[in-house]
Amino acid sequence: MPIPRDGGRRIARTAAAFGGAVILLCTTACGITLGAPTDPMREFVKAVNDHELDRAASMTDDPEAAEKALTATFRGMGNATAHLSTLESLRGTLTTHTSWKLPDGYKTETTGTIDRLEDGKVPWSPHIIDSRLQPGGRLVYSQDLDLASPVIDRNRNDLMRWQTVTDVAIALDATADDIAALADVLHGVDPSITAESITEGMAEAEQEQSTSARDAPAADAAAPEPSRYVVVTLRPEDVDPLRADLDAIASVALPQRGRLLTVDPAVHSPALDGIPNVWRSILSRSAGWSVDIDNPGYEQDVRVQAKLPEDVQNVPTTMDLQVQKAAQGAVDSAERPAAIVALTPSNGGVSAVAQNAAASARGPVALNGLYAPGSVFSLVTVSAALGGSGIAPDDIVGCPAQVTVDGRTVFNPDDLDLGPVTLTQAFAAPCLTTLATITGALPDGALPGTAEALGVGADFDTPGLTTLTGSVPPTEPGAARIEAGIGQGQVAASPFGMAVVAATLADDGDRFSPILVVGRKGSADDPPATVSEGTAKSVRLMMNEAVAAGNASALRDIDGLSGVAGTADVTDRRAHGWFIGILGDMAFSVFVQGADSTGPATDVTRAFLDALGATPGS
Repeated sequence: MPIPRDGGRRIARTAAAFGGAVILLCTTACGITLGAPTDPMREFVKAVNDHELDRAASMTDDPEAAEKALTATFRGMGNATAHLSTLESLRGTLTTHTSWKLPDGYKTETTGTIDRLEDGKVPWSPHIIDSRLQPGGRLVYSQDLDLASPVIDRNRNDLMRWQTVTDVAIALDATADDIAALADVLHGVDPSITAESITEGMAEAEQEQSTSARDAPAADAAAPEPSRYVVVTLRPEDVDPLRADLDAIASVALPQRGRLLTVDPAVHSPALDGIPNVWRSILSRSAGWSVDIDNPGYEQDVRVQAKLPEDVQNVPTTMDLQVQKAAQGAVDSAERPAAIVALTPSNGGVSAVAQNAAASARGPVALNGLYAPGSVFSLVTVSAALGGSGIAPDDIVGCPAQVTVDGRTVFNPDDLDLGPVTLTQAFAAPCLTTLATITGALPDGALPGTAEALGVGADFDTPGLTTLTGSVPPTEPGAARIEAGIGQGQVAASPFGMAVVAATLADDGDRFSPILVVGRKGSADDPPATVSEGTAKSVRLMMNEAVAAGNASALRDIDGLSGVAGTADVTDRRAHGWFIGILGDMAFSVFVQGADSTGPATDVTRAFLDALGATPGS
């Protein structure tokens, strides 16, 4: 439990889990004669050394107390190992010395006593472990963390801090009346909480508890905890107004604990879900430790030894609170599931990841939801063509209303027929028939190779961030390849993956490598191909044209914006809407599921950029 220490900074004392602590009792050259091989003291020593605590306890004059005490200390000291030896004999009592090697490599010592045998039994006393240990007590090793260290954004604003939260927990044997009463109290905080949802959760918790109890080894079984189901975890400002009503429900308990949470409750992002683990690992590198004697009935533990944690001023991230709030507000304005991912091409930073409640109901879709990219996949297709088909942005291409290539007939939306136009103009429209034609001329492997070079299909291992970028399977010449070229068929991309494409193009083809926590750079396999600087610059110019006079022209009043809008048809469902853009040192993707047109995606884009002050009059 967190305790104030060292100038008011909060330190977490994380008690060690039950590991394999082994006490090595000296059996020779220790100032004690153990006697014959069957001497009870020798057998006691051997049993403890072999970690056979029940057998060791059976050799004492109080097996139940001995086993309980030995097990409690072994659990409390976790993975620490110990060497126990006798130092001298005083009036028939042997003084014991225990040297503990702690999990982090540090050492501490305890001193105790052990009486000589009586009636062939080892006289049990907790003083064998430490002379200050009382009946029912135990030694406890803790790793101490500096919990006052905040997580900050790239502008040094506090993003997350350790805070006290309250679990609203209900007994698994609660009555139907209590369940209904709890649902009524909590419904205003979270409308998804109903009597039915609580009942379902209780059933799952009871099943998990039964499974755990059945699978747990008998020797490791701890005293059973109260059987409860945590319905929701609330911040102080949320639980305090409800406390009286919650206290009135007999089967409800309100235990408190610490959690790393956003400072602003309105800030939430799937990009922050993995931050607590990274934050804790960083604090662990500067952690202190303590070994205490925990005696029942005593208000304070007896400190054996401790090392204070080093001060960690903060844990910096690449997130930008201003951008995150702007993105969240924009997606919240959408009626359908929507997501925004914003990246910083110059340094690999993940600036913002936002999704609305409708999207969050489907999981962290901004980071790993895979969808057909449709016509915005033209960023990949034209990059492959410019890099390997000998075509240039100003070359004249056809843009008929329909075309059949390698057995696949492709239609332009609204029967668009521009006739002969430049590749740039066809891209900006966009002309799916043009994309199909140039896809048919690509060499084998060009499309998946270019996609991975830009980021779709790349497998990033980023500390604190779990992502999927997408997939572009290799295809033989034919209909499947043509479908891939227009972002359909087996091609799939996430909003994160398409944002990486934009960031790679913004950085002259140097594939974006995401970073979320400063100093914790991720890794990925090298792509099978690369996108040249010249190709990247050409595609960016084509994106300029798409905003100036193409299908993203609804945003043409935003100075410096380049991008491409598009839709992706989904069988028997409404088409998805996309916008992929670059503005200054920000590359981003906007996704609206089931948008049925590009309009909702460009509307969300405008709301996003307006909140950042990038639109006229904002």
